Amino acid sequence: MIEDRQEELSEVENGALRSLQSECLPPPGMEERVVAGLKQRGLLRGGAGHRWLQVAAAAAACLGLFLAGIEIGARRSPLPSQPAGDRFILLLYEGADYVHSAPGSEHERIAEYSAWARGLRQSGELVSGEKLKDGEDILGSRALPAGALLRSQSARAQPGALGGYFIIAARDAAQARKIASTCPHLRHGGWIVIRQIDRV
Repeated sequence: MIEDRQEELSEVENGALRSLQSECLPPPGMEERVVAGLKQRGLLRGGAGHRWLQVAAAAAACLGLFLAGIEIGARRSPLPSQPAGDRFILLLYEGADYVHSAPGSEHERIAEYSAWARGLRQSGELVSGEKLKDGEDILGSRALPAGALLRSQSARAQPGALGGYFIIAARDAAQARKIASTCPHLRHGGWIVIRQIDRV
């Protein structure tokens, strides 16, 4: 293809085309002068071997810090494991005899329940637990459309209102009853329903 076009080119153009096809080399010593100039200005340091040594040292330091972080993290905060045993839910009801905390002193009651829960967690018996907010919606029966709201009401206004729950791990129902009997909810006049969770 180039040969076909050479006939159409002038002698000067053909000479320029032939010079492009030949290898172009920089003048002798140019590479050494450029490298020496870059080193003199501080833009180029050491040889390739020195650079690999720096990269290897930095990689080793990063790996060491990473492994040290994992070890320190494992010592400070071990991963929580799920308690062993069957699961039981403790449903905390506020019956007619339940004594509510005085206005402004709810934090003391919460601290009391929290301390009890913390003890269960440390002994490996607590799975979870929450206090429930006041207010409940009651949904329909078969006579109403699915999800139809029958009424919305204050839970505390009803006798036997559900105030909270704990999920615990226990060997059997007897151990679950023993754990529930230590709950501060009973000291305040509440009652606890214990149900085993069916893990299907």
